[in-house]
Amino acid sequence: MNTAGDDRLVSVVMPLYNAGQLLRRPVESVLAQGHGDLELVVVDDGSSDDSADIVDEYARGDARVRLVRSERNAGVAAARNRAIGLARGRYVAFLDSDDWWHPDKLTRQLATLEACGAAIAYARYQRVAEDGRVLGLVEPPAAVGYR
Repeated sequence: MNTAGDDRLVSVVMPLYNAGQLLRRPVESVLAQGHGDLELVVVDDGSSDDSADIVDEYARGDARVRLVRSERNAGVAAARNRAIGLARGRYVAFLDSDDWWHPDKLTRQLATLEACGAAIAYARYQRVAEDGRVLGLVEPPAAVGYR
C-alpha cells in the first residue's frame, strides 16, 4: 500500500468469484460514495461466468475501477490479499461482491477515524436476503483501547 499520494484515498478491495448476477449493485454502491476519492480494486479469482467482463465494463467507464484477473481459483483470502497488495490508498475498505454500501459509508467512517485518531473503524450492518428482506442487524463488539 502506497501512502505517498493523497492521504484521503480509500482503496476498496473486492474479491470476486462467479458473482455476475449480483455484481452491479455492489460496484455501483462504491462508485456512488459521497467520498469519491477512492479506487475499487477487484481481483477476479478465476470466475467462469461473466463477472470479470462486468467489472471490465465499469473499468472502461471509470478510471477508479481496476480489474485483476487470476487464471485459477485460489480462494477468497488469496484474492483479497492480492488486492490489498495492489492498493494505493492510505485506507483500505473491504466489500464482498454480493454486498453493497450506504452512499455515506466512507464519509462517515473517515470522519470517525479522523475525529478519534483511530487506525480502524467498523460499523453495524444489516443482513439482507437476495429478495431485499432484512434478515437482521449485526452489531459489532464494543471498541476497546484503540489509541
